[in-house]
Amino acid sequence: MKPTPDAIATCLFTLGILALLYKFVKLIGGRLPGFVTHFSTNLNSYYCLSYLFILPVQTVLMALTGQLFPGKIIPIVYSFFVIFACYALIELNDRYWHIHFATLKGAKMIVFTVTVWIATVAIIVYAYPRITEFANIWNDYLLP
Repeated sequence: MKPTPDAIATCLFTLGILALLYKFVKLIGGRLPGFVTHFSTNLNSYYCLSYLFILPVQTVLMALTGQLFPGKIIPIVYSFFVIFACYALIELNDRYWHIHFATLKGAKMIVFTVTVWIATVAIIVYAYPRITEFANIWNDYLLP
């Protein structure tokens, strides 16, 4: 929800950083460290898995203490834990489990789809009547 000049400046800054990083990679011969290639290859997996680590902890902290992690050190340590846990789960899946929902077919796909729909409806039926204030960008998603 940035005003137009701020949004344009943010986009230009981001494009400038991407151009500098491209030049840097070309300068060092096009080879990147392994953690960078792993992260970029599995970006969507990191995003989805990190959400499963962040949201429940955030919800519990807000419910019990009324605030998120205090200070600067604890959130940094927790962020490293989240990155490591995501890395471990992605590697376990790639090496042993081989669970990829995009490749599910037949009965497995039907079971997965029905389970997601049932869980979604159950959560809505349970949570919707209890909501008194809806989270949105105008109220900071209910965070302090």
